[in-house]
Amino acid sequence: MPKLRQKVNLDQEIEAWIRYSTNIFKNEYVHTDDKIWVLKFFPPKHLGSFFKNNNQIMISCSPGFTWGDGVYVTSIKHAYSAMFYGRVGVMGWIESKKITKVYDAGDPNHRGIELYQDWIMLKTSLFDELTTTIHSEIVNQQLRNEFRDEYGIDLVVFPPDESNNDYTQTQVDRWFVVSESPKTSSQNSTNYSTTVKDCQWVLIVHEEFISCKNDPRIRLNLFGQQLGSLHASQKDNLTDKLFKMHDKVSRTFGNPHHIKVLEEDL
Repeated sequence: MPKLRQKVNLDQEIEAWIRYSTNIFKNEYVHTDDKIWVLKFFPPKHLGSFFKNNNQIMISCSPGFTWGDGVYVTSIKHAYSAMFYGRVGVMGWIESKKITKVYDAGDPNHRGIELYQDWIMLKTSLFDELTTTIHSEIVNQQLRNEFRDEYGIDLVVFPPDESNNDYTQTQVDRWFVVSESPKTSSQNSTNYSTTVKDCQWVLIVHEEFISCKNDPRIRLNLFGQQLGSLHASQKDNLTDKLFKMHDKVSRTFGNPHHIKVLEEDL
């Protein structure tokens, strides 16, 4: 077993990495309007609950999510990368002032991952349970939640851990998890985000996907025109279209107007 790090030194290195990650993130993803614009994809069966809950997207709290509990989204810069999660694409924004501490778990040199791995080894009992029992999903969820809580991390950046050859470039694309827990009051509890604001349904994906039986990290094209079959000149940079569509839907009070990705006449 590798030698355990001194906690005080590790804390300093993690805090330094957070400062570095935050600066990089702000330069890369904060728009000129001081907003972080994001996308969420989900199957059409969830549209009803989306509208019923005032166009709010879900907080994911189940074991098995990459970086624990939170709101999983992608930047509009990487619009194609998560389309295989569902035909419905919702666009919203996060106030940049709400994101003061970012942790980059997707840097090419794996610095963020190495620091996190050093940290979990100090959690001796949980580390033992993680590596020697069948409860790894639950323990991973607990560890990643505790890590983000301990250092006050608002958002984690990470590379896609599920992919499709036509849609995802794992070396380039980045996904986010925004730290947010379900809201609880004396009357009820809600799993819908208030951090991602002004969400509008702006995009429809005209392709369907299934999980690969031999490797659940891969999503396979089931039917529809494949993105990979298109010439590079036919693959849109969707950023400008997304902004225009979000504005159009907002001005028409949510009346349906959508970008159609991979429609037959593309």
